[in-house]
Amino acid sequence: MSKGRDAKPHIGIFGRRNNGKSSLINALIGQDIAIVPEVSGTTTDPVKKSVEIEGIGPVIVVDTAGIDDTGNLGMLRIKKTIDAIDRVDLALLVIANNTFGKEEEELVKSFRENELPFLIVHNKTDLAITGEELKNQIQDVYGLSPIDYSALEPYKYNPSLIQKIRETLPDSAYKSRGLIGDLVKAGDIVLLITPIDTEAPEGRLILPQQQVIRDVLDNNCTAIVLKENEVEAFLQRTGIKPVLAITDSQVFQKANAAVPKYIPLTSFSIVLARQKGDFQAYLEGTPKIGELKDGMLFKFLICYCCPVPAIVVIPRRIIQIVLFGNQGVAFGHNKLIKVV
Repeated sequence: MSKGRDAKPHIGIFGRRNNGKSSLINALIGQDIAIVPEVSGTTTDPVKKSVEIEGIGPVIVVDTAGIDDTGNLGMLRIKKTIDAIDRVDLALLVIANNTFGKEEEELVKSFRENELPFLIVHNKTDLAITGEELKNQIQDVYGLSPIDYSALEPYKYNPSLIQKIRETLPDSAYKSRGLIGDLVKAGDIVLLITPIDTEAPEGRLILPQQQVIRDVLDNNCTAIVLKENEVEAFLQRTGIKPVLAITDSQVFQKANAAVPKYIPLTSFSIVLARQKGDFQAYLEGTPKIGELKDGMLFKFLICYCCPVPAIVVIPRRIIQIVLFGNQGVAFGHNKLIKVV
C-alpha cells in the first residue's frame, strides 16, 4: 500500500447511492456508526471508522460515496471514492435490486488494476432476492458468486459474509509497514543517536526511540545507541561503519557534523512520518521552501500533529523551515519573514 495508514486491515465499502452501504456497515459490526437517513447520497467523502467485527477483529472500515453520484460535486465525490481503492486491503461492492451495470463494471476494473481483492454483496435481499441471471453473469465474468445479504437480518447473513471476508483478506492486511526494513538487511549495524529527553520519565527512552530499536531488532540488525556527544569518538575508536544513522531532530545539526557523509542520516520523526504519512507529498512540498526570497510577504500553514500538548513558537527571523512528519522545526536567522 503506497500511503501510510493504521496497522489494521482496511475494508472499503463501495457501490451506488441508496444500496444500503451504511446500513450494511452498521449491521455487520452491530453498532450504529454510519448515518442511515431516508434520502440517498448522505456519504460524501470517504469516511474511515475503526471498528471490531466479530470473527475478524479490529479493522478500519472505509465508507465511500455512491459511484452513481451526479453533478460537478458528485464527480469530485466519485473521484475520491476511486482514490480510496489505493488505501484498502479488501473491497465490498454492494449492489441491490439485481442491478449490475456500467458503474459496477468500472469499479471492478479499478479493483483489478490495483490488484485489490473484492467481494460482491447483493444487499436488500428482503426486498429482492438475487436472480439466477445475475448470479450467472457475475460468475461467468468475474469467477465469483454474489453474497446474499440483508441489513435487516444480520443474524441470518453475517456468518457467511464474515467467513468470506476472512477468506478473502490478504495476509498483507495484517502486517504493518516496518520503519526501516526496506533500508537494511540482516546483520547490518544501525547507529541511533539519542539525546536524553528531559520530558521523558526518568530511566526511559521516548516512544519513537523505542519503536526504532524494536524495528532494528525485528530486522535482525544490530542497534548501537549513543548520546550525541559520544558519536565521533566511538566511530573513530571502533572503526564500525553503520549502514544508517538515526537521530533526534533537536540534535540533528550536531549529529550531522559527527556522522561521516557516507553514512545516511535521518531522524526518528522522519522515519515515523515515512511509515504513517504520505511521505511522497512531503518530498514534493519541501523544495517549495527553497523558493522563499528575502523580505518576501507570504502566507503559510504549518500543521503540528503531536500526541502531547505543545506550544509551537514560530520565530520571525528564520532562514529555513523544515517540516518533519509529526512536528515543525524552525531554525536560523538573517531572513525577515512577516507572518500573516
